[in-house]
Amino acid sequence: MTFETNQEVRFVTSVYGKKYGGMLLALLYSIRVSNPKAKATIFWRDVSKTTRLLEQVFPEFEFINISHSIKGIFIDRIAHKTVLWAEAARRHVGENLIFVDVDMLVRKDIQPFFKESFDIAFTYKDNEVYPINTGTFLTKSTKGIEEFFNNWKEETARITHDPELLRQATTQLYPYGAPDQMAFYTMIGYEKGKVEYTVSLSGGTLRCKGFPCELLNETNSVPISEDVSILHYKGGWHDILLDAGDFTIRRPKEKSWEMYVFYMSMYQQAVVHAEKMLHTKISPRAFGIKRHFYLSYDLKESQFLRSVFIVLEKIMMPVRVFIDRVQRKFFS
Repeated sequence: MTFETNQEVRFVTSVYGKKYGGMLLALLYSIRVSNPKAKATIFWRDVSKTTRLLEQVFPEFEFINISHSIKGIFIDRIAHKTVLWAEAARRHVGENLIFVDVDMLVRKDIQPFFKESFDIAFTYKDNEVYPINTGTFLTKSTKGIEEFFNNWKEETARITHDPELLRQATTQLYPYGAPDQMAFYTMIGYEKGKVEYTVSLSGGTLRCKGFPCELLNETNSVPISEDVSILHYKGGWHDILLDAGDFTIRRPKEKSWEMYVFYMSMYQQAVVHAEKMLHTKISPRAFGIKRHFYLSYDLKESQFLRSVFIVLEKIMMPVRVFIDRVQRKFFS
């Protein structure tokens, strides 16, 4: 049931809008240093001119312009990635694929996971409200992968456009968290404690296997384990990394610090690589990632500047709340 393959892997990710260029730079650099033989396909649309320079920074990777518009509410845009994943499965038949969100960093060689018995690998965390997180997928060069992703795309669209199903997909009363996660959950018939599944297709069956998020998709703010291969800087991490915002109750400084320093270190190395490839000096902020001003370039913390930062955050908080309310009222 498998195609002939040289066992090399290809990463697939996507980005749209001008905000996430720095995250894309950090992700691609992390892939380059952790999986130097890997290929990569990047789907993008409406990115900044600076972000488009990444085609020159990573000439070994494939960048594909998304031809169709991506509109709608935030949750609808997130669910749209199933459309892109289905396109990637169509384009790269016969390859081992690693699908990742743009707000991730790859720490280790992923190829050893492909020695496991599966056609599709996903990640789960049974101890949380939403047990499945679709930030990472691994697929082998198996016939039927394209059909599976098309089915997932269609089921996600059905949920997104049905008000009641969309409510179920996004409320904590159900174990889904998003339309694409609800679709995948129901397609495999997910059960807590079960890691292997069989999915029937028109031309046969596929084997799905779950791996703990702690290995392939660490979404929590925790000290970095030697076993984790991919870190996922989702949710509240975006304000911290993109806007130099303060740590939060869900992303507390004492638990998040190691992951934060690792991200900033990887990003700074990525900027140096970009400078070498582009033969020009680049401001670290040019791609959108902002280092806290109380940190030196070598990521040493000044306690005095940290205290100043906390005072400024308290002063600015009401302003941010006001701006957020205005944006929600007039621009949502």
